This record gives sequence, structure tokens and C-alpha cells, in this order.
Amino acid sequence: STPGVKDANQWSGKYFRGVPITLEAKAKGGYRFAGWIGVPSELQYEPIITINPSAASLTVTAMFI
Repeated sequence: STPGVKDANQWSGKYFRGVPITLEAKAKGGYRFAGWIGVPSELQYEPIITINPSAASLTVTAMFI
């Protein structure tokens, strides 16, 4: 239901360095959020995070069980 997103399991985008991005992990029925990969450890288990990308390339993955 998000314009421009064809497969919500494989999202990529281009963002400006230094501009915060808020991400929210929403589990489908029968699953629960297990953590993020690619974020600072203090954010790893928060379902809603705000990151400030500063690297040329950044990969963040939400994990579910």
C-alpha cells in the first residue's frame, strides 16, 4: 500500500546523508519482531528506530521469527 514499493520485503532507496530516517518493523500475523541487523546495538531490539545515515552505503534488515 506504499506508492512505489513493489515488494515490501525488498526495499531500497536513496537518502541524504545526515537526514534522519525513521524505520518501523511490523510483523505479519504469526510472527514477531526479533531485532535489526545493521544498526547500533542500543537500537537493535527497538521496533521503531530513527537512524542518521552517514555512510555512502548502509543496509538495515528487520528480522522476524
